[in-house]
Amino acid sequence: MTYLISHSDGFLVTDLSVVYLLPTVLLGLFVVLAWRRRKEPTIPIVNSYPGDITLKRAQSRFTSDARGLIKEGIEKFNGPFRIITTLGSRVILPASYTEWLKNCLDLDHQALVHDQYFAAYPGMEGQRVITDPRKILINVTKTKLNNQSSQCALFHEHITEALEEIWMDRVGIYRQVDEATMYVVLWD
Repeated sequence: MTYLISHSDGFLVTDLSVVYLLPTVLLGLFVVLAWRRRKEPTIPIVNSYPGDITLKRAQSRFTSDARGLIKEGIEKFNGPFRIITTLGSRVILPASYTEWLKNCLDLDHQALVHDQYFAAYPGMEGQRVITDPRKILINVTKTKLNNQSSQCALFHEHITEALEEIWMDRVGIYRQVDEATMYVVLWD
């Protein structure tokens, strides 16, 4: 594709910018893809497939068999591993990292929940209150619940009875509940 440009002297000259632009874009795309492939991940990925540039296959496998991916990662790797999810890459840590996670000040669960569950969006004010960095709601809940331990025990007893009645069989095994009947039971 060439474009003709008219000059003031009346001659038509071909514009070669498209000729130079197309190979430059293709070369840039090739360099980016080659660099992305060459870079080895420091934490191994369970559902990484060769040629899956858009990650559709990895995301599809995650949505269909997330538990299987976690089991596969635990069996295959003796340490942390990553799973590509529909929301990005997630790191799965073994139970031996629990103490380190508790003491790591760089990790902030509230900030993660704030970002991942869109607390900054209009209409998500309830989420925003829970994930407030000042932890007002969390601290108030902790102090008020600790002062009312007798009421908490009573609340726990009644909630346990209600959940067992709604969600469990007589044998004590959880059963599937039809949502329509569940709401009728709750409002009766």
